[in-house]
Amino acid sequence: DREIFQKNIQTLVESGFLSKSKKKRISLIEKEWIVGQFLGNQSGYGFVNDDKDSLFIPNKHTNAAIHQDIVLGLRVKKGFPSDEGIVVQVLKRKLEVFVGTFTEINEDGDGFVVALDANLEDVFIPFENRSNVKNYDYVRCEIVKPKRAGKSAVGKILGAIQIEEINESHLQDIIEDRGIPTVFSKKAIKDAESASLKRDEIKNRQDLRNT
Repeated sequence: DREIFQKNIQTLVESGFLSKSKKKRISLIEKEWIVGQFLGNQSGYGFVNDDKDSLFIPNKHTNAAIHQDIVLGLRVKKGFPSDEGIVVQVLKRKLEVFVGTFTEINEDGDGFVVALDANLEDVFIPFENRSNVKNYDYVRCEIVKPKRAGKSAVGKILGAIQIEEINESHLQDIIEDRGIPTVFSKKAIKDAESASLKRDEIKNRQDLRNT
């Protein structure tokens, strides 16, 4: 009905898709939008990348986006080497649970989880979300409240884990994120299998294959 229509129009105006003149005429705003993956880091800023383009996103304009989220970005300033933009909306969350180290910060028992993935910012853990883990424990952490301007994301610890329990799936996530190759040509495999070390060199190396 008319009320719902007007409400939707107002939402589009407030979101920057439409403009409304003093005479209440509605028009489409031509802007340079980009839908892509947000690549963040522990400093807070990041980039939005698609197949052809990249936007630099300052810390204050990430709109609670987390590393690897799919987001809608808006170009607001030309620059070099990357144009500057803002994250308008997070379209899809990539990460909900991650592995890191818990560090206590005060006598009340609050702390932060520092992710093993260096692209993730520290997540604040209030005492009631600590789950009885000890200082410097490796933990699994769930983000329950995204970061806001000037405030860290809030998390909940799901439990402590041993370093041995950081299993192949966690390592695989890190490998994929870093772009480390996992598939090799037949020639590369053949060369690796035929490679040999001198006895003196073997004595100076440590075998970590079964650790």
